[in-house]
Amino acid sequence: MRPSKETWTRFLRHLGSLVRSRRITSDEETAILVSALSDRLLREVELDHEDPNDIDAHTLDEVVERFEAAQKAREEARVQKLTEGYEEKLQSLGADAAAAVARSADTARKASEELRRRDLAVEGRARRWAGYIAGSLITVLSIAVIAGGILLIVDHTFHGGVIGIIAGLLVVTFVLCEVFGILGHMTRWRSSLELVFIRRFRFLLGAEAPSPIDRVNGEIAPPEPPA
Repeated sequence: MRPSKETWTRFLRHLGSLVRSRRITSDEETAILVSALSDRLLREVELDHEDPNDIDAHTLDEVVERFEAAQKAREEARVQKLTEGYEEKLQSLGADAAAAVARSADTARKASEELRRRDLAVEGRARRWAGYIAGSLITVLSIAVIAGGILLIVDHTFHGGVIGIIAGLLVVTFVLCEVFGILGHMTRWRSSLELVFIRRFRFLLGAEAPSPIDRVNGEIAPPEPPA
């Protein structure tokens, strides 16, 4: 659908007058001339007028305005489409980032759980070994102390008479008190030995996290304050 040559010529002169009056720019004039929309709008105007010569400047202004409105609507639609595309891409990137963060957090959680299970296994093994060795040492020492106490009593010369009996009872009482006192100390020594052996075995077994014993005893250095 193209307008007649007379209408097109009149339209060209009208566009020239609009450029000279600076109502439109030369770039806008070029856009109007090369667009098929201008042909269609001019043809519609011709069909609305029985005589093409009746098409006046006001009517041609309306053609230009309709063209500008159509171009503006087309540009707004293009911008809206681009905006929606960017928004979809941003949402996709946000979803990908959230999924990556979730995967990273899940990986870190699994690694932490695995390390915790490993440290718990190491802790249990270290405690068993330490308890066995410390218990064996204390048992041997306890037997030696008890045997020494018995030998002291057996080797003591007991005299007859009341004084001799009292002296013998005092010696037996003294030896028993010493033996029980030493055995009590050994019970405390056993706890100290177990702590020492637990730390050593944890180190040998390659534990990563601090031992609960070290945290309770306050032997873990506090974290340095941020710079």
